[in-house]
Amino acid sequence: MYDRVGATIPLLFSSIMVCVALTLLWVFTDSLTVVGIAGLYVVLRLGFNSGFGVAISDGSMQVSGTQKSDQNSLFSMMQQYAGSLGTSVMSQSSRRLR
Repeated sequence: MYDRVGATIPLLFSSIMVCVALTLLWVFTDSLTVVGIAGLYVVLRLGFNSGFGVAISDGSMQVSGTQKSDQNSLFSMMQQYAGSLGTSVMSQSSRRLR
């Protein structure tokens, strides 16, 4: 799809899927079952994974060949930082709820 229509539509689709899944997880937090959480998590990961590959591919077109390894390292670092930040925020918010 990225090769046919460019980066905008796949990234928009990815963002919408992630936002919808996160919103539904947030709204239905108290009433979700394990199956519901798993289903929404699948939607969340499909959205994230469909956008991440497109972002890396589009980003690699913006850098020269010698900088591609730096670009991949930067994307990995940002992904790890976002994961640790999200974990920290969620652990702090769960402490406040107790």
